[in-house]
Amino acid sequence: MMKKRRGIVSLFLFLVFLALGISSCASTVLLPATLNIVPPSADVSPEIAAFSGMWEGKLNGMVDTILVVEKINTETAEVIISMGEWMGFKPRYFYATAKVLHGPTIEWINKKGNKFVYKMNKDLKSISGFLEVKKTGGKFQIYMNRRKSK
Repeated sequence: MMKKRRGIVSLFLFLVFLALGISSCASTVLLPATLNIVPPSADVSPEIAAFSGMWEGKLNGMVDTILVVEKINTETAEVIISMGEWMGFKPRYFYATAKVLHGPTIEWINKKGNKFVYKMNKDLKSISGFLEVKKTGGKFQIYMNRRKSK
């Protein structure tokens, strides 16, 4: 009887680890074929300049998300936001022009009225933010880290 339980527990753990491995490898995030990341000029503060580059995280801990800050200055940032498959929506990306605010923060509102806010953390190595959906008022948190080169 004891061997049977160990076998069941072993099988269960194997399946859990397999599922975790598959889910962590199966990113559905899309990006354009060409990215044009331009280093910020010297007049941009280090806190704002830190946004430049690629960031990745999970929206609400579930949806693979990438933020690419291609260009940033003291007033605006040219960004690409990409989200994986979510609630019946196919993976997609879009371009936006964000406002640069004190904090340091970048934010924009898309055509549907959804608000995106990303704040650089004090370590300059991570971002905290949220997506506020206008239609429902829902607020989805996101935490991002600089994307490692692949």
